[in-house]
Amino acid sequence: MFIHEAAGEGFGHSSARQAAEIATEAGAKSLYLIHYEVWNTDPEPLVAEAQAVFDGPVYLSRDFDEYTF
Repeated sequence: MFIHEAAGEGFGHSSARQAAEIATEAGAKSLYLIHYEVWNTDPEPLVAEAQAVFDGPVYLSRDFDEYTF
């Protein structure tokens, strides 16, 4: 499980593609995108952008999601 922000390519941030590239390099089995543009009413294209370079499943984390490790 690899959790990475996808707020865009502005200074100090990463795109979904960049997050996927890093997850691939890390050997992650799944990718959870966080801290993406909240005003984006359809963030699903971020999943497609990440899946273009990441072979595992890609998920959009939402406010108040909880994960058990």
